[in-house]
Amino acid sequence: MSKAVSRVTAILLLCSNIAFAAERPQVDEDGTIHIPAFKLPESSFLSLETREELKKQRDYWAKTTSESTVCPQNKDVSTEEMPAVRRCRADKFYKTPMYKNMRDQYAVDIAPVMIG
Repeated sequence: MSKAVSRVTAILLLCSNIAFAAERPQVDEDGTIHIPAFKLPESSFLSLETREELKKQRDYWAKTTSESTVCPQNKDVSTEEMPAVRRCRADKFYKTPMYKNMRDQYAVDIAPVMIG
């Protein structure tokens, strides 16, 4: 994650705390807290480069999480089925642009070797 994105995240969290402080949440007698919803647009101080990167990340995660081939959740499978779930996740990850870009950027040779 770039420094700009990290800084933006910190600013957004700070602004969200200020927004919550301005509008006190309602607390029921049993301790239930009602927090009003709010909209938090991107900062007008973001550079065009940062806006484009944030959009790419949103698009990537939207595509990744909406694909029809979704691997089962850990809680939904037995211990014996976990290797298949891990293979499913690895296979999906190996097809992502993120993985392909990392392979291009950090070219390495991987070879199985027995140590010992």
